[in-house]
Amino acid sequence: MSENRSMWSAAIALTALGAALFAFAVQLHLADEEMYVDGLSYFAGTAWGLALAVGAFAWQGRRLSSG
Repeated sequence: MSENRSMWSAAIALTALGAALFAFAVQLHLADEEMYVDGLSYFAGTAWGLALAVGAFAWQGRRLSSG
C-alpha cells in the first residue's frame, strides 16, 4: 500500500509541475516573449500526461488490491 501512496504523490507533483510550467508559458506569451512558450507548453503537456498515466496506474493498483 505504501508504494500506492507514493504513486499518488508523484501524480500530484507532476500535475503541479505541469500547472506551473503552463502558467509560466502563459505569462511569457502575454509578455510577447514567444521564444520559450512552445517548449514550456510541450513540457507542461508531457507532465500532465505522465500524471494521468501514473494516476491511472495507482488507481488500477488500488482496485486490484481491494478486490
